[in-house]
Amino acid sequence: MDRQTFYGTSISSHRFLRDAAEFAEDTEGATDIAITGPPPGGDGSDIEQLDDDNLEENVMPKEIASEVDVFYEDHEELVENISRKSKRNKRDLPKWKHSHIDSQPDIFQDKQESAKQKLLEKCPDLAGASEWAVFEKVFQNMLTHLVCETNKYAKRDCNIPNFNLSCEEMYNFLGLLLLSGYNLRTSERDYWSKAPDLSCRAFAETMSRNRFQQIKHVIHAADNQSLSSEKMAKISPLYEMLNQSLLMFGVLHEYLSIDESMVPYFGRHSCKQFIRGKPIRFGFKCWVIASSSGMPYKVTIYQGKNGKHNKDVPLGTRVVMDCLEVCDKPTSHHIFFDNFFTSFDLISNLKSLGYRATGTVRENRTKGCPVKSVQEMKKNSRGSYDYRSDGEVEVVRWNDNAVVSFCSNATGIEPITQVKRWEKKKGTVMVSQPKVVAQYNSGMGGVDLMDRALADYRPAIKGKKWYWPLLVNVINIAVVYSWRVYQLCTNAQMTQKEFRRSLVAVMLKQSQPRPRAESLPGPSSPVPIEVRTDNRKHYPQSCPVRRCTVCKKNCRIQCSKCNKSMHLNNCFQIYHEK
Repeated sequence: MDRQTFYGTSISSHRFLRDAAEFAEDTEGATDIAITGPPPGGDGSDIEQLDDDNLEENVMPKEIASEVDVFYEDHEELVENISRKSKRNKRDLPKWKHSHIDSQPDIFQDKQESAKQKLLEKCPDLAGASEWAVFEKVFQNMLTHLVCETNKYAKRDCNIPNFNLSCEEMYNFLGLLLLSGYNLRTSERDYWSKAPDLSCRAFAETMSRNRFQQIKHVIHAADNQSLSSEKMAKISPLYEMLNQSLLMFGVLHEYLSIDESMVPYFGRHSCKQFIRGKPIRFGFKCWVIASSSGMPYKVTIYQGKNGKHNKDVPLGTRVVMDCLEVCDKPTSHHIFFDNFFTSFDLISNLKSLGYRATGTVRENRTKGCPVKSVQEMKKNSRGSYDYRSDGEVEVVRWNDNAVVSFCSNATGIEPITQVKRWEKKKGTVMVSQPKVVAQYNSGMGGVDLMDRALADYRPAIKGKKWYWPLLVNVINIAVVYSWRVYQLCTNAQMTQKEFRRSLVAVMLKQSQPRPRAESLPGPSSPVPIEVRTDNRKHYPQSCPVRRCTVCKKNCRIQCSKCNKSMHLNNCFQIYHEK
């Protein structure tokens, strides 16, 4: 184990991943664990040695590509650096006073209604639109790109000259992928099983297992002969198109939060991260800006250090300024972030740009603000607070379950409100809460809401390519974004599961269903209106005697695509009209 210290942050290197995880759990103040990349000279293959047929929960990998660096705060070194910097930069410190700034009122009182008005002004045809119409508008460009690059990769790089993938078949593939998110199996092969307790009829009726696995093997998002030098060149074009789609209707909400989001990944890649205390500890880290309701607006994959960036600018500041490029009118938004990003310089800079910004802040980033120390605040009663401001930026330290510090250029301590808290001896008590705390709680957490929505029905099917989790994440984000847009434009309180089921029902009917040797008994599901009225590949064919879907009389004709019985006279025309 090797240790080194850099500006208050100690770095401990380990050869084995479990040793690093145990060290992080036992060390107070551990903040992050980075898995460094493998040494140069590898084979550069995209395919990993894993069993993608096993869909059970992932476990911690036993081996890693190279060393693991554990970053943790060394308190003594941190205090020494703070004192040394404070002497050197004493002239640059702001003039702190025991005063507070006036809280700026919100522009919109009903934030959901204002977001809906902006959406319908930008795209009036979304009023009363169906679930499929919203998703197709968001995902169509990405679908075309995936089909084009997949066909190119299969024919040119994989030497499969007869491979031909259409948009309809790609929708079939993606529909089965989304279906695996809420219809779970322990093995991928179980979806095509003929056993009554394992089978899933939708998979067998839509696509053969061999065809599904062939598409999964060759699916691609970039041209291998024109890749850039960045680590995520294989998947970055798809994320660029995703970000364009997320801004299709503009930034609709006033409250925006910036945070990190983890994509589960247990393979070997130099961009893989291990973060202690997160629901997803292993995976790719993405920076996300989203509304307080969980609607994403930009997703950027973190690729480690980049020589293009200014080394004097902290990572958190660079991430915030990059995410805020989506905003056209700074004065229309209030930005929230946690203590990883917040500093006095960032809050002050955003003030000069016109942004309202609020965030929790670490003790060494307050530019020498003379508020009471954390140890002193712990001795005070619950609900006590202290504050200072320089006229534009205010720092507030509040004692609740723990002592937490806030920094804001738009919200002060007033008005003070009373909130309920529970204590063992006294039961329910009322404690004072500054305005900045209440506003931070209402505006922060949008990225966490998005993460929860992504995790609820994340597709369970695995792939051997290292970029497979990131590709699935794009599809998952597009579904969650479309769901939020649909809720806004229709005021429908549709659950995400219902929304996904409606999309899957249309996707699986994009092409003609596979013929089956025998049909299983049971009630048939209704055909989505988008499929019934698309005027594509609806051919009459003979079938056993069944009831007509329209007139309820016996007939021997059915639609080859809808799989519904109907007479060839008016019934066939009536059923396929709106």
